[in-house]
Amino acid sequence: MFLLSSWLHMIGNMIFLWAFGPAIEDSRSPADRGFWFLIQL
Repeated sequence: MFLLSSWLHMIGNMIFLWAFGPAIEDSRSPADRGFWFLIQL
């Protein structure tokens, strides 16, 4: 669950993920992404 302080905070996070998400995904292997996903559950 994400705890955000305001709508502006959420919009800023969305812009950051839109801008940098693809580069971050490309730099990680599928197994690495799966590992971090499972750790966060």
